[in-house]
Amino acid sequence: PNLSEKTLEEKIYNHLEQIVKRDKHPWKKSILMVSNRLKLYLQTNLEQSGNDSTIIKQLRSDISQCATTLEVSLRLSFPELPNDNFITQLFHSAIQDIILEQIYPLLFAIYKDNYRIKDRNFNLKATELKGVSFDALGIDEKFWPVLKDNEDLVEVLIQWKYFVESTSLRKKFIYLSSVTDSICKSAVNYLKKKLKTYRPPALGADDFLPLFCYVLIQANVESLYSELNFMSDFSEGETLLGKNGYLLVSLQTAI
Repeated sequence: PNLSEKTLEEKIYNHLEQIVKRDKHPWKKSILMVSNRLKLYLQTNLEQSGNDSTIIKQLRSDISQCATTLEVSLRLSFPELPNDNFITQLFHSAIQDIILEQIYPLLFAIYKDNYRIKDRNFNLKATELKGVSFDALGIDEKFWPVLKDNEDLVEVLIQWKYFVESTSLRKKFIYLSSVTDSICKSAVNYLKKKLKTYRPPALGADDFLPLFCYVLIQANVESLYSELNFMSDFSEGETLLGKNGYLLVSLQTAI
């Protein structure tokens, strides 16, 4: 009860990650059994060119059943846990994330195949726009010096690299959040110095989105449409009402 939601989330994820590494923990057997069954299911359907929407629906159903079963076991072991939707949603998301990591290469191959044309078109467009002026992107002139600071941009591009390399849905959101936070922080810090105030104007969506577009062009992330749809498909409904939902909408709008 004394933990913040963020701390509780980190503890649950870290605990489950440690469980999967233990040879004799009963939950590991359950998680790996579901993961292996889903791997076989994916391999079979990829070979037979099955209906992709049906495949994704089946995956979500199987993962949800596994999470529900393990949640019952969790509550029997820790009866003091609050019986509320937040704990349930957090636990289910953590189980889903761990299972998705086990099957990610096979699963993401489906998305890359489905969105290969859109992914390629985005990369071609980003390459074409690489040298476009800040003004043409609708970036307010007061932020141009921010984008000319290569040190900040390098840090943002590193976060995109981690985003692409991650096989964890949760970590993809963390890296995407780091990208947007870095953009906002750089812009706000610049305004602080320019206006000589500790309380500069808030960075609104009209200012943020063009900056985000510029960063996307410079990063030219591979398979970005595939990434966006993977994250959307496996994000819980209530999760999308918070920051993760805002991140996905911002990414979709910028693309």
